[in-house]
Amino acid sequence: MKQRLYKFIPLSVFIFLLAVSNVLADDPILTLDTGGHMAAIKKIITMKDGKHIISASDDKTIRIWDIETGIETQKILGQISGGGEGKIFAIALTPDERWLAVGGYLAGESNEDKSAIRIYDLTTGKLSKVLKSHNNKIEDLSISNDGRYLVSGSSDSTVKVWDINNNFSLVSTLSGHTTAVFAVAIFKEDNDYKIVSAGDDNKLKLWSLNENKELISYTHSDKLRFLAVNEKYIATCGFGKEILIFNHKLINIQNIGSITVPKGLSFSPDGKLLAAGASSPPRTCYVYDSTDNFKKISSFDKHDNVTMAVTFVDNHTVATGGGDNKEIYIWDAYTGIEKKLIKGHGNTIWLVGIKGKEIAFRTTFLPFNEIRKHLGDFEKKINLETFTVSKVTDDQEYKRIEKNYQGFSLKHRPNGQYGYQDSMLQITENGKDRGLIIRDATNGYRHCIYGFTGFGAIISGGLNGFLTAYDSQGQKTASFIGHTGQIWAAAIEGDTLVTGSDDQTIRIWDLKELKAGKIKIYPMLSIFISDDNEWVTWTNEGFFNASKNGARYITYHINKGSDNAAGNVTVDKLYNSFYRPDLIEARLNIKDISQYAKDININQLLKGGLPPRVEMITASGTAQTKDIKLKARLCDTGEGIGDVTMYINDVPVSIEQSGRGITIKGSKQSKELNCADFEKLISLQQGTNKIGIMAMNKGNTIESNKPEIELIYKSKTIEKPDLHIMTIAINKYNDIDLRLKYSVNDANGIIETIKKRSAPLFNKIHVYSIHDKEATKNNIQKMFEQIKTSSDDVFILFIAGHGITYQKDGSYYYIPVDFRYTSNEAIPITGVSIDDFKRYLTNIKALKSLLLVDTCNSGSFSEAIASRGMLEKTAVNKLTRAIGRSTIVASSKDQVALEGIEGHGVFTFSVLKAFNGLGNYKNNQLTINALATIVEETLPEITMKKWGYEQIPQKNLQGMDFPIGVTF
Repeated sequence: MKQRLYKFIPLSVFIFLLAVSNVLADDPILTLDTGGHMAAIKKIITMKDGKHIISASDDKTIRIWDIETGIETQKILGQISGGGEGKIFAIALTPDERWLAVGGYLAGESNEDKSAIRIYDLTTGKLSKVLKSHNNKIEDLSISNDGRYLVSGSSDSTVKVWDINNNFSLVSTLSGHTTAVFAVAIFKEDNDYKIVSAGDDNKLKLWSLNENKELISYTHSDKLRFLAVNEKYIATCGFGKEILIFNHKLINIQNIGSITVPKGLSFSPDGKLLAAGASSPPRTCYVYDSTDNFKKISSFDKHDNVTMAVTFVDNHTVATGGGDNKEIYIWDAYTGIEKKLIKGHGNTIWLVGIKGKEIAFRTTFLPFNEIRKHLGDFEKKINLETFTVSKVTDDQEYKRIEKNYQGFSLKHRPNGQYGYQDSMLQITENGKDRGLIIRDATNGYRHCIYGFTGFGAIISGGLNGFLTAYDSQGQKTASFIGHTGQIWAAAIEGDTLVTGSDDQTIRIWDLKELKAGKIKIYPMLSIFISDDNEWVTWTNEGFFNASKNGARYITYHINKGSDNAAGNVTVDKLYNSFYRPDLIEARLNIKDISQYAKDININQLLKGGLPPRVEMITASGTAQTKDIKLKARLCDTGEGIGDVTMYINDVPVSIEQSGRGITIKGSKQSKELNCADFEKLISLQQGTNKIGIMAMNKGNTIESNKPEIELIYKSKTIEKPDLHIMTIAINKYNDIDLRLKYSVNDANGIIETIKKRSAPLFNKIHVYSIHDKEATKNNIQKMFEQIKTSSDDVFILFIAGHGITYQKDGSYYYIPVDFRYTSNEAIPITGVSIDDFKRYLTNIKALKSLLLVDTCNSGSFSEAIASRGMLEKTAVNKLTRAIGRSTIVASSKDQVALEGIEGHGVFTFSVLKAFNGLGNYKNNQLTINALATIVEETLPEITMKKWGYEQIPQKNLQGMDFPIGVTF
């Protein structure tokens, strides 16, 4: 049995945001979004279709879920800030589902803003109205069944009534409670609207709206915080182990005993059943039959922590939200059998350990005493060099945090003020008391995990993200700012501190900053690892590295003022700017990367506006013709539209540049979004075609969503495709210092060898060469424009010469023949960029494509490039993602590039060797995957034998494999 004690936490507690300090009201805020709630779920309501539910949470979000799929269909956001500002405690929906009322501890400049009620138009997501009258946070909201009135209960001890039909005007303020009103409900009876309220003054009150007064009051022995009303009964509960049942005259007719402390009450739509959540162990939810003396008919025990969000989906189905991982369960009201689990992709981090470049962790719950005694086993580990996630086989090698240091020891004790057993931390030295560290509502309540650094400082983690350093006498010396939830895990090796939290993140800290006397310390890195081992790691500046789908888990919350709905942008939509594995590596090596944030930051990118929304009109299915007209809809959010790119099987095949027919005109989809249809004629390839459309914001800095469909095309006749080979190669740069020996010879060797080995596979082979003095940026563009391919053709592009990875933005640039280096700023101006290649390649309709890139880094730029390996990987990944085509890239030192082997550069030599040794491969065919494998295996052997080091090529293979050569 899990022995955990839940406490309601006052909002005076300051909770730090994920990645920023001193957050300004209008600054974008980097947050984690795991696809589910990240903090306590406070309310769930069911929509009238019975297929969707709406949930509100302390994580400052409101989410709408498709019950059948468990997928979030809409997110509603508002202004948020540091600490608790922005938390949502209450939601209520009008019967016509037009208006969603939202309350809590909101963000804003004034107390009125923080205690306001936001009214969202659910059809558009727009914040339509803000109701201001309360002067403390909103605890509960209720709307009458006829949609006439909204009732609000507040910590200012008042109940207020708002006339929905009269533009939500305030019609009454009901005063009588002496402390916070935590629950309200309104029902119509005898031509009067009755209001019932419950609060921390232990009182349950019944009011008449017609008479605008209190009718009767009931005083209980405990605080009352939850209410539910049906046509006959009023049910309430709070801190006691019972549910109180009243009639509509507020006469107590029955009390239902419980072995847990009930939370969150809800009657079924037909009023027959009453469901209750739970807080104290055993955390079991129960359903009672109101028609049979409230007999208990079922139970549900899968939540592992507090469950206060309870509703009925229909008369037979319950939805409850809670638990350590903030999950929502849908279950049968009569049997207690689970029907659906809705949760994010993250879990609480209960243990962490560190060993060199490896961090071990555990996400399965452990009792407190095991955590503190370091008895739990680790489950997984992440390697900080490769970022591979794997199982832990021997967890004895991983360092944890130590509770003793040179005669000093730590022991927790209860304080009593809030009921926690670990509110005080006692410091002793050789058995003598040296100090006490007391925690309360201002500094995290508890000492959940604690221990010593290798130099004697005390580290303690508590609730609400409080991670603090103290000296040996218990005096605070520093705050570690980054976590947002309860901190359960800590480990120290040398000067590295690793922590884990129920905010589902692992944070890495540099203890040298503590030694240096800093009083505010921010993570070197933050890491999130999903339950299916996708991962993302990021710095405070917003730079990130991620697995294939990991970047979707962190997002920028875009505040637009307290009177407007907020926006959000996931970092994968900012890939070109913030994807920087090289800077992640630098930060792990304790290097300062703040200089990069001066030129690349979210505020600058947002100057181009938020991106539009894209919807596909053409549906998935089978296409009868090769050429079809694809239809989509672009919805301008009011900030403009930039380039629109169409993809087939992740290959960009068309870019409509901003200002060329993309201005949205025509019919409006809604009052808020200006939408119009977008059409494009496309050619399908044989088989499955995955088609997507993505639009940029007006400044071409932020990507939109990319909806996709699948169209299957089967031609009656299948002909051999054509092969198109294009080579760009430069030996004789205008700048003598840049001249090379082998590039043109490499290109010619590629042409002749591929023509020879590929002829049986193709109908025709077309060759396009642009070498030496012809290889200007302008001529390269023109050459791409001359190439005419079909979607079933194959295209191979070979590039040789000088390339450079520009450290400032982490992008690859090919150096044309007329390039002259004057300063680093000349690189993005005159080089051929990733974006240039993306535009050029959209003219190539051949979806089966391969890029061979053999561009060495010139010695002239050696001082401009501080880091080679990881910086080049950053550039290659950006290049491949932009063009969507399989890529094999050489990575060479200057010595290798200059000396070569048998008249070729070593990379090209290994490619030619692969083409000329085909007999050992399946069906005597060389595919692009096989080519990549051969180059990957032979190139390091060649360079080690000749030069004494292994040159490792980089590959990024996209889409299907296909043959490009045969054995005769």
